[in-house]
Amino acid sequence: MFVIDTTVLSNFAAVQKIDTLVRILKDEAVVPEPVVNEFHDCRRFSRLEIGFPVVQIMREDLELFADSVSSFGFSGLGKGELSCIFTVSIKNLADTVLTDDNLARKYCRKYKIEFHGSVYILALGVRERVHSLSEAEKLLSEMKCYGFWLKDRISVQEALRLLC
Repeated sequence: MFVIDTTVLSNFAAVQKIDTLVRILKDEAVVPEPVVNEFHDCRRFSRLEIGFPVVQIMREDLELFADSVSSFGFSGLGKGELSCIFTVSIKNLADTVLTDDNLARKYCRKYKIEFHGSVYILALGVRERVHSLSEAEKLLSEMKCYGFWLKDRISVQEALRLLC
């Protein structure tokens, strides 16, 4: 089960492919309420339907978790990233964080939480025959045009090779 962060939602929404994200992940993903709030705070995405079940997290629980995370030296994580990590490590509703945020990935790496990002999801879509490799590479290129920063050497084809 996956938990989706704002960065991934935004990448797919920017290219108007939330429906593709839903088709790839099917019923294997959830989105924490703080992520939904962050996503809808962006005027461009304020009216978009997300298409995934929403995980409710009490504000007090998230604040307590944020305090414990910062005591380990991880300041700077936003509520969205924190709620994704909380969903995996405390609520046990997912086992993999889907994020393109570098600090969130660093935290996941340190605490052995599995994580992947938008390129992985595109590769998963190729493997599941939701779209072709060329369509996935085109979507990645479009995401980059909308601000998704990624090293040029990373491609859907390379992610697909690692996925198989």
